[in-house]
Amino acid sequence: DGILGREELPVKDKVRAYCTLMHSLYFLQDKALEAMDVGLLILEELGVHFPRNNTKRATIVDLVKTKLLLRKLSVDDIASTPLMEDETRLLQMQIMNKVCDLAYFARPAFLPWLVFKMVRISIKRGLCKYSSGASACYGLLLVSIHGDIRKA
Repeated sequence: DGILGREELPVKDKVRAYCTLMHSLYFLQDKALEAMDVGLLILEELGVHFPRNNTKRATIVDLVKTKLLLRKLSVDDIASTPLMEDETRLLQMQIMNKVCDLAYFARPAFLPWLVFKMVRISIKRGLCKYSSGASACYGLLLVSIHGDIRKA
Protein backbone atom coordinates (compact mmCIF):
# COMPACT_ATOMS: atom_id res chain seq x y z
CA ASP A 1 0.00 0.00 0.00
CA GLY A 2 2.96 2.35 0.33
CA ILE A 3 2.14 5.89 1.48
CA LEU A 4 -1.63 5.39 1.45
CA GLY A 5 -1.38 2.42 3.81
CA ARG A 6 0.64 4.30 6.43
CA GLU A 7 -1.90 5.23 9.06
CA GLU A 8 0.61 7.27 11.07
CA LEU A 9 0.84 9.83 8.26
CA PRO A 10 -1.62 12.72 8.39
CA VAL A 11 -4.05 12.77 5.49
CA LYS A 12 -2.59 16.01 4.13
CA ASP A 13 0.71 14.19 3.62
CA LYS A 14 -1.09 11.60 1.47
CA VAL A 15 -2.89 14.02 -0.86
CA ARG A 16 -0.33 13.79 -3.65
CA ALA A 17 -0.47 9.99 -3.59
CA TYR A 18 -4.29 10.08 -3.60
CA CYS A 19 -4.23 12.44 -6.59
CA THR A 20 -1.91 10.06 -8.42
CA LEU A 21 -4.23 7.15 -7.61
CA MET A 22 -7.26 9.10 -8.88
CA HIS A 23 -5.39 9.98 -12.07
CA SER A 24 -4.35 6.36 -12.58
CA LEU A 25 -7.85 5.01 -12.00
CA TYR A 26 -9.42 7.45 -14.43
CA PHE A 27 -6.90 7.84 -17.22
CA LEU A 28 -5.17 4.46 -17.19
CA GLN A 29 -7.94 2.12 -16.05
CA ASP A 30 -11.07 3.96 -17.24
CA LYS A 31 -12.59 3.80 -13.75
CA ALA A 32 -14.04 7.27 -13.25
CA LEU A 33 -16.49 6.24 -10.51
CA GLU A 34 -13.74 4.58 -8.48
CA ALA A 35 -11.49 7.61 -8.96
CA MET A 36 -14.29 9.87 -7.79
CA ASP A 37 -14.89 7.67 -4.73
CA VAL A 38 -11.20 8.01 -3.80
CA GLY A 39 -11.54 11.79 -4.06
CA LEU A 40 -14.68 11.82 -1.91
CA LEU A 41 -12.97 9.61 0.66
CA ILE A 42 -10.04 11.97 1.04
CA LEU A 43 -12.41 14.95 1.18
CA GLU A 44 -14.20 13.26 4.11
CA GLU A 45 -10.84 12.79 5.82
CA LEU A 46 -10.09 16.49 5.19
CA GLY A 47 -13.41 17.50 6.78
CA VAL A 48 -15.53 18.12 3.66
CA HIS A 49 -18.85 16.31 3.80
CA PHE A 50 -21.52 15.88 1.15
CA PRO A 51 -25.09 14.58 1.47
CA ARG A 52 -25.31 10.81 1.14
CA ASN A 53 -28.46 10.93 -0.96
CA ASN A 54 -28.22 12.87 -4.17
CA THR A 55 -31.68 14.37 -4.26
CA LYS A 56 -33.02 17.34 -6.14
CA ARG A 57 -34.13 18.85 -2.84
CA ALA A 58 -30.61 18.65 -1.36
CA THR A 59 -29.20 20.27 -4.49
CA ILE A 60 -31.73 23.11 -4.30
CA VAL A 61 -30.93 23.67 -0.61
CA ASP A 62 -27.22 23.90 -1.47
CA LEU A 63 -27.96 26.31 -4.34
CA VAL A 64 -30.03 28.54 -2.05
CA LYS A 65 -27.26 28.57 0.60
CA THR A 66 -24.77 29.66 -2.03
CA LYS A 67 -27.05 32.30 -3.54
CA LEU A 68 -27.80 33.76 -0.09
CA LEU A 69 -24.10 34.03 0.68
CA LEU A 70 -23.37 35.75 -2.63
CA ARG A 71 -26.45 37.99 -2.60
CA LYS A 72 -24.95 40.37 -0.04
CA LEU A 73 -21.68 40.79 -1.95
CA SER A 74 -20.80 43.11 -4.81
CA VAL A 75 -18.35 42.22 -7.56
CA ASP A 76 -15.83 44.50 -5.82
CA ASP A 77 -16.36 42.66 -2.53
CA ILE A 78 -15.64 39.35 -4.22
CA ALA A 79 -12.62 40.75 -6.07
CA SER A 80 -11.16 42.04 -2.80
CA THR A 81 -11.60 38.73 -0.96
CA PRO A 82 -8.24 37.84 0.59
CA LEU A 83 -6.20 34.91 -0.63
CA MET A 84 -6.72 31.52 0.96
CA GLU A 85 -3.80 30.66 3.23
CA ASP A 86 -5.08 27.67 5.19
CA GLU A 87 -3.22 24.60 3.92
CA THR A 88 -6.10 22.23 4.65
CA ARG A 89 -8.59 24.44 2.78
CA LEU A 90 -6.21 24.62 -0.19
CA LEU A 91 -5.98 20.82 -0.22
CA GLN A 92 -9.77 20.57 -0.02
CA MET A 93 -10.11 22.88 -3.00
CA GLN A 94 -7.46 20.96 -4.96
CA ILE A 95 -9.23 17.64 -4.42
CA MET A 96 -12.69 19.09 -5.13
CA ASN A 97 -11.34 20.55 -8.37
CA LYS A 98 -10.13 17.10 -9.44
CA VAL A 99 -13.39 15.46 -8.37
CA CYS A 100 -15.34 18.06 -10.41
CA ASP A 101 -13.61 16.82 -13.54
CA LEU A 102 -14.57 13.25 -12.68
CA ALA A 103 -18.14 14.12 -11.66
CA TYR A 104 -18.80 15.79 -15.00
CA PHE A 105 -18.44 12.41 -16.70
CA ALA A 106 -19.12 9.87 -13.95
CA ARG A 107 -21.84 11.47 -11.77
CA PRO A 108 -23.08 14.72 -13.32
CA ALA A 109 -25.77 15.20 -10.65
CA PHE A 110 -22.98 15.48 -8.07
CA LEU A 111 -21.22 18.34 -9.85
CA PRO A 112 -23.44 21.15 -8.48
CA TRP A 113 -22.69 20.15 -4.88
CA LEU A 114 -18.96 20.34 -5.51
CA VAL A 115 -19.23 23.68 -7.29
CA PHE A 116 -21.52 25.23 -4.67
CA LYS A 117 -19.21 24.10 -1.87
CA MET A 118 -16.11 25.43 -3.66
CA VAL A 119 -17.77 28.81 -4.20
CA ARG A 120 -18.83 29.07 -0.55
CA ILE A 121 -15.38 28.07 0.74
CA SER A 122 -13.78 30.64 -1.58
CA ILE A 123 -16.00 33.43 -0.27
CA LYS A 124 -15.68 32.44 3.39
CA ARG A 125 -12.04 31.32 3.52
CA GLY A 126 -10.33 33.18 0.68
CA LEU A 127 -9.63 32.87 -3.01
CA CYS A 128 -7.19 30.40 -4.53
CA LYS A 129 -6.26 29.16 -7.99
CA TYR A 130 -9.31 26.86 -8.03
CA SER A 131 -11.81 29.62 -7.16
CA SER A 132 -12.06 31.04 -10.68
CA GLY A 133 -12.94 27.67 -12.20
CA ALA A 134 -15.55 27.08 -9.51
CA SER A 135 -17.02 30.53 -10.17
CA ALA A 136 -17.19 29.87 -13.91
CA CYS A 137 -18.91 26.51 -13.31
CA TYR A 138 -21.29 28.21 -10.89
CA GLY A 139 -22.26 30.67 -13.62
CA LEU A 140 -22.80 27.85 -16.11
CA LEU A 141 -24.97 25.99 -13.61
CA LEU A 142 -27.08 29.10 -13.00
CA VAL A 143 -27.58 29.63 -16.72
CA SER A 144 -28.53 25.98 -17.19
CA ILE A 145 -31.02 26.21 -14.30
CA HIS A 146 -32.60 29.51 -15.31
CA GLY A 147 -32.18 29.15 -19.07
CA ASP A 148 -31.31 32.84 -19.36
CA ILE A 149 -28.07 34.56 -18.39
CA ARG A 150 -29.93 37.69 -17.24
CA LYS A 151 -31.88 35.68 -14.67
CA ALA A 152 -28.79 33.86 -13.41
